[in-house]
Amino acid sequence: MHYPKIFGVLFIVFLSSLNALEIDLNSGKEAGKSFSVLKIEHNEPFTCQETFNRFSEIEKVVCTIKGELGRGFSFNQTLFFKIDAFADKENSILVITPKKKARLFALNQDSKRSTPIIKERPTLSARWQVVGYEDKIPFLSSQNPVGLNFPITIQSSTTPHIGALDIAKKPLIIDESPDTQLYVSIKGFMERESYGEAVSTINDTLLRYPDSIFKKDLLLFKIRALFKQNDPDITEEMISLARGWLKAYPADGGVSEVLYILAKTYGQQRFYEEARYYYDRLKEEHIGDNFEILSRISLADDLLERGDSKIAPQLYISALNDATNIDTASLASYRLADYYITKDQTDQFDNAKTLLNQVVNANPKLFHNLPSQALLDNLGAWAEKGFFDPTGKIAEIVYNGIKDGNDDALTEAFLRNAAIWYEGAADFPNANRVYQEYLKLYPIGETHKEMVRRADNLLFSYNEGNVTKRLEDLDRVIATYPDSEEAQKAYELKANLLIQQGDFSDAVNLEKNLGAEHPTVLQAATGAVRRSLHNNDCTTAAYYLQRYPNLDLNQDELLKGFDCLAEGSFFDDALRLSAQAEPNIENITRRLDWLYRIATTQQRKGDYPKAIKAARDGLDLNDSLATGKYDDISFILINSLLKEQRIEEAMQYLPRLEEMFKDDDRMIEIQKELLNAAAKKDDRPAIELYAKELLRLQELHKRPEYSPWAELTYVESLIKSNRLEEALAILNQSEQLPLNDDERAKVLYNKGSVADSLTFTPLSQESYEKCTQVEGNSPYKKLCADALGLLNQRTQKGNNQPLPPPIPEQIEPATPPEEPQ
Repeated sequence: MHYPKIFGVLFIVFLSSLNALEIDLNSGKEAGKSFSVLKIEHNEPFTCQETFNRFSEIEKVVCTIKGELGRGFSFNQTLFFKIDAFADKENSILVITPKKKARLFALNQDSKRSTPIIKERPTLSARWQVVGYEDKIPFLSSQNPVGLNFPITIQSSTTPHIGALDIAKKPLIIDESPDTQLYVSIKGFMERESYGEAVSTINDTLLRYPDSIFKKDLLLFKIRALFKQNDPDITEEMISLARGWLKAYPADGGVSEVLYILAKTYGQQRFYEEARYYYDRLKEEHIGDNFEILSRISLADDLLERGDSKIAPQLYISALNDATNIDTASLASYRLADYYITKDQTDQFDNAKTLLNQVVNANPKLFHNLPSQALLDNLGAWAEKGFFDPTGKIAEIVYNGIKDGNDDALTEAFLRNAAIWYEGAADFPNANRVYQEYLKLYPIGETHKEMVRRADNLLFSYNEGNVTKRLEDLDRVIATYPDSEEAQKAYELKANLLIQQGDFSDAVNLEKNLGAEHPTVLQAATGAVRRSLHNNDCTTAAYYLQRYPNLDLNQDELLKGFDCLAEGSFFDDALRLSAQAEPNIENITRRLDWLYRIATTQQRKGDYPKAIKAARDGLDLNDSLATGKYDDISFILINSLLKEQRIEEAMQYLPRLEEMFKDDDRMIEIQKELLNAAAKKDDRPAIELYAKELLRLQELHKRPEYSPWAELTYVESLIKSNRLEEALAILNQSEQLPLNDDERAKVLYNKGSVADSLTFTPLSQESYEKCTQVEGNSPYKKLCADALGLLNQRTQKGNNQPLPPPIPEQIEPATPPEEPQ
């Protein structure tokens, strides 16, 4: 039988984020043909799937492993495989591309155990194997199985092995030394950091076994333990022991550590020249050794202690860059960050934060190894300089490490300050969490009261997302600290939360606590106005606009608000909005929007001079834009001019109005004003012109609101012109109008008088009689009764000479009714 020759090339990739993914590559030859075996192993099962070409040969093997790849890689320097790795979302992907032929196997079972081995290949396995070969796969035959597929079980097999051999290739037998167990115990004490017990046991061991084979190591353990105890009373003993050890074992691998211990100890005692001697030896004899790198940190500490701050940061950076393990790198990072902070190098605070966060995330146990009280003092100094992140995190890390110890005061201080420093870093969720833990563990005392107050104040900064709960907490603060600064802050935050929820009215109601001019109250009122305008709720919008002037509204909102106020006849408030908008009007189109509204409102308010100014400016802008949107501003201009008796000016714009709006119902007001002005001047042609046009428009739009005043004014002018038949015709028409008692009496009186003047005696008598029967106490009823009496007397005497028609002075002057608002 021919056995293959196997020679190995081990290719292993450890990825901490993938929980120790291991890749092994072994190569060998069988029958002169090379092959490679690639083994992929992980502590959790994963999938590997092959893809085939049209010749049923594997093109690729893709393995999907849960977890993130620290970084991708590509490896092409193998005879049979190209290996690529990359990340895909939450998984990591390995792609194995065969350069020749390949087979994939799942190694999901251990043949050394008594478990059934089945033929079916699983989809998941913690171990996979890819075999790369040239023509024929090694180890396996190509025979096709014949028969049934039963699971195979191999009972209790073990791998044969040969123990240790001596130089003569005989089994090596080692007798255990009597001090071996003591050595093991001492080593355990050192690992558990029980340095006092370690020193005591070392002393006993060396007393009993002065020539122990472990003497060198035990003395090194003792030096290390004495150094770790950091007790001034034993420093001299440690120095003497260390110097003697160096003389006795100058070539030992522990020399660099002992040199470091001596250098650091002398430096702590301020024997800088002695310390410098050992620092120099480390640099000259052990450059790059871990303890030489640590000595750079110690030397930097000594230099800072002596006031030399120029070289120290360079030494810290050098140690950080050259560190060979995470503990040394962490210590260098911590000391460099401390240098940046304590020396007030604020431009380096971000670097300090980065350095410390790296230690917090990668090696938090460093902070457990530092002297706790000194570290607390250091963290407090950082906080005084405003450096809070990750100061709070570090304090909590130390607290978690010492909370089960015996130093209650130190434990309380770390927890208390962790909460305070978290808050200083604006890390409010962690601050709140630690505050609550503190209050639970320390429920009484003056410090408890202060921490309760701090926890309550945290509500002003911490948004936990549950608004209802936050509002309840704020109400509790208000009740607990009435009339205090905390209560005032609580009211402000409560108003802001209500605004966030859209409860604008409730927020506005806090005006009694915050004041009407408080920015939050005004913000709530602004929100209420905006929502009301959006919902076309003019009543609510007008309420808030009246109550709160100068809200922060945009131009569109100010326009809508103006319209709401004007609609409610709150003219002064509306005009105040226009004044607020004035400085920010961005273009002439928007200015025209405002001028139209101002002119309309000033006219309705009765301030006709201001209405005239706004309307005239608006008309000029409207003509320049030529959009025609506000052509009807001419109505406001002419009407206001007429109200001011500026007839000649009004007449300049009348042709324009008649051309554009001849049949517009708003012309009724214009014609009424023109008729009234003509009547005052007794301009009979003008009276006839305007009266006829007014009556036409009223008939056209079914709006007889200026009747019978218009008809009687026209009749009066006709009587003066002795056009009695026309006057009688108009009075006949007027009688058919829906008149009140006084108006009806007036029409009938005038009709009777005109009929009498025309010797239409029966019609005159009928009119007077109807007049006297009108209900009410109109003065025209008495005139009618007197006129009827005189007419009857004349008729009885046979004197049918008519009375002259009543002259205007004999009739109560006709005045136009008030313009409808």
